[in-house]
Amino acid sequence: MRDGLGVGMMKRLAFMACLSPLLVPGCGGTAGDGNDGPIPAGRIHYIKASNTGTQDEFGSSIALSADGNTLAVGAPGEDSGARGVKMPDDTDYWSSQSDNSGYNDGAVYIFARSGDTWTQQAYVKAPNSDTSDGFGHSLSLSDDGNTLAVGAINEDGNGVGGEVDNSLSSSGAVYVFNRSGDTWVPAFYVKASNPDEGDHFGCSVSVSGDGLTLAVGAKDEDGAAAGGQSDNSVESSGAVYIFVNSASFWYQEAYLKGELTDAEDHFGHSVALSGDGNALIVGVPGDDSGNVTPADNSLLDSGAFYIFNRTGANWSARAFFKPSVRLRNDQIGAFVAISSEGTIAAVGGGVNDGETVFVFTGSGVSLVESSRLIEAPNQEAYDAFGSVALSADGLELAVGAQGEDSDAVGVDGDQDDNSASESGAAYLFRNPGTGFFDFGSYIKSSNTAPGHFFGFCVALSGTGGVLAVAAKGEDSGATGVGGDGDDHSAPKSGAVYILDL
Repeated sequence: MRDGLGVGMMKRLAFMACLSPLLVPGCGGTAGDGNDGPIPAGRIHYIKASNTGTQDEFGSSIALSADGNTLAVGAPGEDSGARGVKMPDDTDYWSSQSDNSGYNDGAVYIFARSGDTWTQQAYVKAPNSDTSDGFGHSLSLSDDGNTLAVGAINEDGNGVGGEVDNSLSSSGAVYVFNRSGDTWVPAFYVKASNPDEGDHFGCSVSVSGDGLTLAVGAKDEDGAAAGGQSDNSVESSGAVYIFVNSASFWYQEAYLKGELTDAEDHFGHSVALSGDGNALIVGVPGDDSGNVTPADNSLLDSGAFYIFNRTGANWSARAFFKPSVRLRNDQIGAFVAISSEGTIAAVGGGVNDGETVFVFTGSGVSLVESSRLIEAPNQEAYDAFGSVALSADGLELAVGAQGEDSDAVGVDGDQDDNSASESGAAYLFRNPGTGFFDFGSYIKSSNTAPGHFFGFCVALSGTGGVLAVAAKGEDSGATGVGGDGDDHSAPKSGAVYILDL
C-alpha cells in the first residue's frame, strides 16, 4: 500500500488491518422474515476456537453455508505446527492443536449445527503448513457447505516445485477442501499461473454457490493489463484468477485485470461471485480516479470496483464503477458482496467522516447506484462502517463497524454510549421491496468490551435468517461453544457470535 494510508487516529489504524496483508474477505447472506421494524433478539451463540491462544485472531475471516448450519472461521495467527485436517475422532485431534511450533501458520475451524446446538466438526491446517503462512486469512463456502476455499496470503510456494517448495516468499496459495458426510479432506492446492514474491495470492477468495467456480484475488500482483501475466511493470496493481472444477479437478480459466492498471490499485483486494459463478465483483480500494474514468487519478485511494460477466468460458464486458460520493482515502471496494442472481451489489470501505456503504442494482454491467445511501444510525468518524454481507436474494444487508464505541450488549441497545472504544457493532438493513434499504437492527456482542472489533467481518446465511459476526480482538481465554466470555486472559484470541434472526 501507499505510504500514508491509515496514518492518523487509532481507529483508522485499526481499520487499516482490513487493508493490510491481513485482509478480510467478503461473506455470504440470508433472507429474513420480511417484516418491517427491528428484528427480535434471538439466542446469541458464542463461539471460540478449541485451542484458544493469544494473538490467534480467530474470526479474521468467516463463512456461512446457505442454510446457516455450517460455519468456517479463520485464525491466521494460530501457531500449531500440525498439518492437514484433524477430525474429533482422530487420536491426535487434541494433541495436534496444542503444538505451538508454527508461528502464525494459521488454522481454520469448522462448526456444524444440529438443531440449536453448535459443535466443532473439524480443525483444518494446510497440508504444507509453515511459519507465517497466514492460512485462514480468507474463506469461502459453497451453498451446501461442502466445498471450502482457504487463502494463505503468505505461503511461499513457486507453483512449480509443489507444495514443499518455498522459493517465492509470500506469493500466496489457496487450498480447497471437500466434505463428505461429516468428514473433511484436502482436495486441491491452488497457485497462480504466474506466481511471484509478494503477490499475496489468496488475499480474497470466493466460491460460487454451486461450488464449481473459484475466484482468487492477488492484490499485490504486478502485471500490466496490456502486457499479460509475464509483465511485472506495475507494482501492486493486483489481479484476479478464475478457476473451474471439472471432474473434481481445478484448472485456471481466466486471469483478470482492471481496464487501466495503476501501481498500488490493489485490484482483487476483495472478490465475490454470484451463485452460478457467472458474475463477479472485484474491489479496487487503491484506485485514485476522481470520476468514472479510470485514467483520472485526482482522488488518492478513493476506491472503485469492477463487474465481470462470463459467457461460456469467456470473461468479458467488464465495467468500472465509482460511487456518487467520492473522497480521498475512502478505499471503496475494500469489502464487496453480491446477491445470488448477481443483480444487487454492496460495496464498503471508508475511513473518513460520513462512512457509507453503497448499493447497486441492475443486471450485469448495467448496475445503477441506489439513490439512498446506507449509513449507521449512530454514525461517527472512524467507526469503520464498511464490512458487508448480502442475503441470497439481496434484500437483507449486514454491515460491520469494528471501530464503533458503544458499551451496549445484544440487540438494539443504547447506540449513544461511547464508553467502550472500538468494541464494534453490526447493523442489519432490509429492502422491503421498495428498492431501498431501511435500518432494521443494531447488534452488539454478548460480552462487549473495548478493542474487541466486533463487526470486523460479517456473514449471512442464504435463507435461514442466521447472522455471524466476528470479533478478532476479543480476549476471552474460553474454548469451544458457550464458554465464559468475561475471562479476559487471552488478548486478541478472537471470537465469533451467531444470532438467529
